[in-house]
Amino acid sequence: MTEEGRAAYQQYAEPEAFYKRAVKLYAEWRASKPDAENPSTGNAVEDSPSIQQAAVSVVSLRSFMAVLGDDDVGLFVCTGGFTKDAKPEARTQQKRRVTLIGLERLFDLWVEHYKSLSEAASRTATASNPFPCAKGLNLT
Repeated sequence: MTEEGRAAYQQYAEPEAFYKRAVKLYAEWRASKPDAENPSTGNAVEDSPSIQQAAVSVVSLRSFMAVLGDDDVGLFVCTGGFTKDAKPEARTQQKRRVTLIGLERLFDLWVEHYKSLSEAASRTATASNPFPCAKGLNLT
Protein backbone atom coordinates (compact mmCIF):
# COMPACT_ATOMS: atom_id res chain seq x y z
CA MET A 1 0.00 0.00 0.00
CA THR A 2 1.31 3.45 -0.83
CA GLU A 3 1.76 6.20 1.75
CA GLU A 4 -1.12 8.05 0.08
CA GLY A 5 -3.26 4.93 0.48
CA ARG A 6 -2.33 4.59 4.16
CA ALA A 7 -3.24 8.22 4.78
CA ALA A 8 -6.58 7.82 3.02
CA TYR A 9 -7.31 4.65 5.00
CA GLN A 10 -6.64 6.46 8.28
CA GLN A 11 -8.78 9.42 7.24
CA TYR A 12 -11.68 7.29 5.95
CA ALA A 13 -11.58 4.14 8.12
CA GLU A 14 -15.38 4.10 8.37
CA PRO A 15 -16.98 2.66 5.19
CA GLU A 16 -19.76 5.26 5.16
CA ALA A 17 -17.29 8.16 5.31
CA PHE A 18 -15.23 6.56 2.55
CA TYR A 19 -18.31 6.09 0.36
CA LYS A 20 -19.49 9.67 0.85
CA ARG A 21 -16.04 11.01 -0.05
CA ALA A 22 -15.82 8.72 -3.09
CA VAL A 23 -19.25 9.90 -4.30
CA LYS A 24 -18.21 13.52 -3.89
CA LEU A 25 -14.94 12.98 -5.76
CA TYR A 26 -16.78 11.18 -8.55
CA ALA A 27 -19.29 14.01 -8.88
CA GLU A 28 -16.45 16.55 -9.05
CA TRP A 29 -14.63 14.48 -11.65
CA ARG A 30 -17.80 13.99 -13.70
CA ALA A 31 -18.59 17.71 -13.60
CA SER A 32 -15.08 18.51 -14.86
CA LYS A 33 -15.65 16.53 -18.07
CA PRO A 34 -16.90 18.95 -20.74
CA ASP A 35 -18.01 16.20 -23.10
CA ALA A 36 -20.01 14.22 -20.54
CA GLU A 37 -23.19 12.83 -22.04
CA ASN A 38 -25.08 13.29 -18.78
CA PRO A 39 -23.98 16.48 -17.06
CA SER A 40 -23.86 16.57 -13.29
CA THR A 41 -27.05 17.48 -11.48
CA GLY A 42 -25.08 18.85 -8.57
CA ASN A 43 -26.43 16.07 -6.37
CA ALA A 44 -23.56 13.73 -5.48
CA VAL A 45 -25.86 10.80 -4.70
CA GLU A 46 -27.77 11.11 -8.00
CA ASP A 47 -24.52 11.54 -9.89
CA SER A 48 -22.77 8.59 -8.24
CA PRO A 49 -21.98 5.58 -10.37
CA SER A 50 -24.53 2.82 -10.31
CA ILE A 51 -23.14 -0.28 -8.68
CA GLN A 52 -24.98 -3.35 -9.79
CA GLN A 53 -23.71 -6.82 -9.21
CA ALA A 54 -24.17 -9.20 -12.14
CA ALA A 55 -26.03 -12.46 -11.61
CA VAL A 56 -23.76 -15.45 -11.10
CA SER A 57 -23.75 -17.83 -14.05
CA VAL A 58 -23.50 -21.61 -14.01
CA VAL A 59 -19.87 -21.29 -15.15
CA SER A 60 -18.95 -19.23 -12.08
CA LEU A 61 -20.90 -21.60 -9.84
CA ARG A 62 -19.03 -24.59 -11.29
CA SER A 63 -15.72 -22.82 -10.60
CA PHE A 64 -16.79 -22.38 -6.99
CA MET A 65 -17.86 -26.03 -6.70
CA ALA A 66 -14.54 -27.18 -8.18
CA VAL A 67 -12.71 -26.09 -5.03
CA LEU A 68 -15.13 -27.90 -2.72
CA GLY A 69 -14.18 -31.37 -1.57
CA ASP A 70 -16.51 -34.35 -1.64
CA ASP A 71 -19.22 -34.03 1.02
CA ASP A 72 -18.36 -30.36 1.58
CA VAL A 73 -21.06 -27.75 2.08
CA GLY A 74 -20.73 -24.43 0.27
CA LEU A 75 -22.51 -21.11 0.73
CA PHE A 76 -22.43 -18.89 -2.34
CA VAL A 77 -23.55 -15.34 -1.60
CA CYS A 78 -24.14 -12.86 -4.41
CA THR A 79 -26.06 -9.59 -4.17
CA GLY A 80 -26.83 -9.78 -7.88
CA GLY A 81 -28.57 -13.13 -7.67
CA PHE A 82 -28.09 -16.19 -9.81
CA THR A 83 -28.96 -17.08 -13.39
CA LYS A 84 -31.73 -19.59 -14.10
CA ASP A 85 -29.24 -22.28 -15.08
CA ALA A 86 -27.13 -21.80 -11.92
CA LYS A 87 -30.01 -22.59 -9.55
CA PRO A 88 -30.71 -26.16 -10.75
CA GLU A 89 -26.96 -26.80 -10.96
CA ALA A 90 -26.65 -26.09 -7.24
CA ARG A 91 -29.72 -28.20 -6.37
CA THR A 92 -28.67 -31.30 -8.32
CA GLN A 93 -25.27 -31.81 -6.72
CA GLN A 94 -25.01 -35.21 -5.05
CA LYS A 95 -21.62 -35.00 -3.35
CA ARG A 96 -21.36 -31.27 -2.68
CA ARG A 97 -24.20 -29.34 -1.13
CA VAL A 98 -24.31 -25.73 -2.26
CA THR A 99 -26.71 -23.13 -0.93
CA LEU A 100 -27.24 -20.02 -3.05
CA ILE A 101 -27.97 -16.85 -1.10
CA GLY A 102 -29.14 -13.74 -2.93
CA LEU A 103 -29.49 -10.22 -1.55
CA GLU A 104 -33.05 -10.62 -0.25
CA ARG A 105 -32.26 -13.89 1.52
CA LEU A 106 -29.07 -12.40 2.97
CA PHE A 107 -31.06 -9.47 4.33
CA ASP A 108 -33.69 -11.82 5.79
CA LEU A 109 -30.99 -13.91 7.48
CA TRP A 110 -29.34 -10.77 8.84
CA VAL A 111 -32.61 -9.55 10.36
CA GLU A 112 -33.44 -13.00 11.73
CA HIS A 113 -30.07 -13.59 13.42
CA TYR A 114 -28.88 -10.08 14.31
CA LYS A 115 -30.23 -10.23 17.86
CA SER A 116 -28.31 -13.43 18.56
CA LEU A 117 -24.92 -11.85 17.75
CA SER A 118 -22.54 -11.08 20.56
CA GLU A 119 -22.17 -7.44 21.49
CA ALA A 120 -18.74 -7.29 19.86
CA ALA A 121 -20.01 -8.86 16.64
CA SER A 122 -23.03 -6.57 16.47
CA ARG A 123 -20.74 -3.53 16.72
CA THR A 124 -19.25 -4.43 13.33
CA ALA A 125 -22.42 -3.04 11.77
CA THR A 126 -22.64 0.73 11.92
CA ALA A 127 -23.47 1.70 15.46
CA SER A 128 -26.01 4.31 14.41
CA ASN A 129 -27.93 2.05 12.00
CA PRO A 130 -27.38 -1.71 12.04
CA PHE A 131 -29.91 -2.13 9.21
CA PRO A 132 -29.05 0.61 6.70
CA CYS A 133 -31.32 -0.92 4.03
CA ALA A 134 -34.33 -1.08 6.33
CA LYS A 135 -35.20 2.56 6.93
CA GLY A 136 -38.79 2.80 8.07
CA LEU A 137 -39.19 -0.92 8.79
CA ASN A 138 -40.05 -2.19 12.24
CA LEU A 139 -37.47 -4.92 12.86
CA THR A 140 -38.20 -5.58 16.53
